[in-house]
Amino acid sequence: MKYIYLLIFIWVACFEANCQPKFVKYQTFDEYKMQGIKEKRIKYPCVYIKENGDTIFVRKSYDTNIITYIKKQDFWYAKLKIEEKTSFTDRYRVCERFIYNDTIIDYEYIKKTMGKYLVLLFLFIPKQIVCS
Repeated sequence: MKYIYLLIFIWVACFEANCQPKFVKYQTFDEYKMQGIKEKRIKYPCVYIKENGDTIFVRKSYDTNIITYIKKQDFWYAKLKIEEKTSFTDRYRVCERFIYNDTIIDYEYIKKTMGKYLVLLFLFIPKQIVCS
């Protein structure tokens, strides 16, 4: 009887794994268009991208951290930990990224155990801007 339960468990696990969207390998990820850029021959370093509804997961080939982009009404949002907390200090850097059309706004701050301090704001626009 326990073998039947084991077989059912394995079957369900395999079925769920096949239903989940898988990571697809791309050369790079374009944050302005929110899509992967394919090349004929993908070279290292590259990125792995998985789309699931209004969420995009991006993992760099040389890093285990996954960047999660979430669609919120008219813009995309991502929260990144830039530096991890160490035993020597009780703070770490955080970047909140807002992407809307051709504009990326990075809101960086250093987070301490008891609050936030040192706030930086960056605004990125594409290098190729066409003015008429």
